[in-house]
Amino acid sequence: MTRWSPVPAVAAVLLWVVLAGAAPAGLPPRLADYQSWTKMNARLMDDPSNPRAGPKNTFTNLGPETLRSLVAEGGRLRAAFPDGTIIARETLDVAAGFVRVLFVMERDRRAARTRGWKFSAFTRQAADQAFQEGAIPDPVARCLNCHLQMGATDLVFTPWLNRADLPSARTPSVPDRVEMFNYRFGPQTLRVRPGASVVFVNYDAVVHDVKAADRAFESGNIPVLGRFFHTFERAGTVDYFCAVHLEMRGRIIVEP
Repeated sequence: MTRWSPVPAVAAVLLWVVLAGAAPAGLPPRLADYQSWTKMNARLMDDPSNPRAGPKNTFTNLGPETLRSLVAEGGRLRAAFPDGTIIARETLDVAAGFVRVLFVMERDRRAARTRGWKFSAFTRQAADQAFQEGAIPDPVARCLNCHLQMGATDLVFTPWLNRADLPSARTPSVPDRVEMFNYRFGPQTLRVRPGASVVFVNYDAVVHDVKAADRAFESGNIPVLGRFFHTFERAGTVDYFCAVHLEMRGRIIVEP
């Protein structure tokens, strides 16, 4: 079965070990140990279309079993996140080796203006500095309006479903496979034999598609956990891309 190269995963683990360390100073007590919570993403997230650049991790104070019970088939939630849920997304400064930004969502149904979520953010400019809470004078314009596009996952951009290692999301016995995850095709280049059927699987939290550069095939929109199969009959090189996110590109090399 074709899988992501283990190198990025190993690098992510090493980076996590380096950055974890002691609890970051300056955070309120309810967030002080967020790095020991349930990690919602399996790999570092790096969305090239996000203007807030930098690889990210997302954590929640909910346990894995609770998260699994919330996720329904196709990525939607069986129920909204319960009151008291905290989701913390850290943005890493890889070059300097520290967490630069912590963005926090806290479920509180009394926050009607922001659809039952309270938003806050903590920032610092250097590893030896304590976090400072940043003011969000208009959380509707600055936070909610962006998160509204994620209605299927209760306004959360990184649902537990987005874990690429979720066993129930796997397609068994498929030798040739491309995964869409973190706005990338992986592997970016796949070598197959003529007659091979390749399955493209969407593990992201948003819709993607697969379109051949020579227009030989086009999947149409592939939803979360959706799959698209295509059989490559003739030897040659086939370049393809996601027409929804043009930065996503891949290649199938059909070897004789």
